[in-house]
Amino acid sequence: HLSLIAVSGDFLGLQSDSNQCEVAALCWLLALYRSASGDGAAASGAALQVVRWLAIRKMLGCGLCKFYGSPMWRAGSAMEVHYWTQPLPNPLSRAAHRLPPAAHRLACVGTLAVEVVLPAAGAMPLRLARAVACAGFVAINVCINLTGNYGMIGALSVAESLSLLDDDMLPFAAALGSPAPAGGGGLGVGGV
Repeated sequence: HLSLIAVSGDFLGLQSDSNQCEVAALCWLLALYRSASGDGAAASGAALQVVRWLAIRKMLGCGLCKFYGSPMWRAGSAMEVHYWTQPLPNPLSRAAHRLPPAAHRLACVGTLAVEVVLPAAGAMPLRLARAVACAGFVAINVCINLTGNYGMIGALSVAESLSLLDDDMLPFAAALGSPAPAGGGGLGVGGV
């Protein structure tokens, strides 16, 4: 994957692409730790924290890059041109582009709120705060992928965002294994 990023240049130069390499390396190290120590629960818990950290850091990084990297985002006008300047517009991009200017400004403010403010909620130990952050992260990724074509990045971002939830907050948690231990865990940590 790193070789593919290197030869693809700007086309695969999104922040998410480099983060995939980071998480793969960290999870590989955690797998080695699990294998060497025999402590699967500790390694699974650490892996969960790595994925949570990635989800939070990626959203915050995206928001800060937008806010500090483009005067259009600060002015609230970035979405007026976004739908035709993204990597691969799709059929819904045209409809989104034709929304009124007030909708574009609201989309700018909403995007910055989700990407700059909600990461703090995702880092909190409060389940409800993490659930709100997860909902915001998933919602923005659904909107991004409905109006553009970023391939697997949206699905990966949604999967990373689900790490903010505890097992009992997921409807499919029973299929993943036994419930998480007291104190919370996520994505089957208690059963893996």
